[in-house]
Amino acid sequence: MIIPIKCEGAEQNKWEIIELQGTIATTDGSGLDGKTLGNIKVQANGKSCELTLGKRCMDGEVVKLPKPLTVFRKRKLQEIEEHGEAEIDQQAGVEYVAVGVITRKYLFKQRPKLVVAKAPKGSSPGKIV
Repeated sequence: MIIPIKCEGAEQNKWEIIELQGTIATTDGSGLDGKTLGNIKVQANGKSCELTLGKRCMDGEVVKLPKPLTVFRKRKLQEIEEHGEAEIDQQAGVEYVAVGVITRKYLFKQRPKLVVAKAPKGSSPGKIV
């Protein structure tokens, strides 16, 4: 059985991995699809980074992967026939399309720190403005 593998601009789609120690969940229990996770700031040296998630902050490092990873999308035979691409092995019923390449990851090994903003000058604690 031959399973076709195609490349549709994977060289142009560079993806990156975020590796965390723990779990990320929303407060309302909904999924993470379409939501902004946070902000990653890469330092000028290109080796360290900082991830801000709401009121939490994590320091990490940028790691180049020893071997690049390829991201594939699996397409079933029915989806392919609908798009007019009939050159596929009928026994396999699927084809894999390379859609991206991962060459580096952001690695966060430590627990997040709480970000506390300082009060502006001239304000006193306990005073309601």
